[in-house]
Amino acid sequence: MDTSNQLVVKQQMLFRVPVGRVFEAFVDPRVTTKFWFTHSDGRLDSAREVKWEWRMYGCSTNVRVLEIDYF
Repeated sequence: MDTSNQLVVKQQMLFRVPVGRVFEAFVDPRVTTKFWFTHSDGRLDSAREVKWEWRMYGCSTNVRVLEIDYF
């Protein structure tokens, strides 16, 4: 797949909790909506597209997940 014209986002942060808990916080909208966006139509998973909304600002974006690395 040619990704030369696509936006690629990489995220790094330090959390002092087990890695599995942090992973779930980013892929599970029941958790993520408490600190990042206000609504999501699904859980992040490889080869899936979800919609994220920031309802207080009246904006949204579609997120297409190409791959999730869990390590």
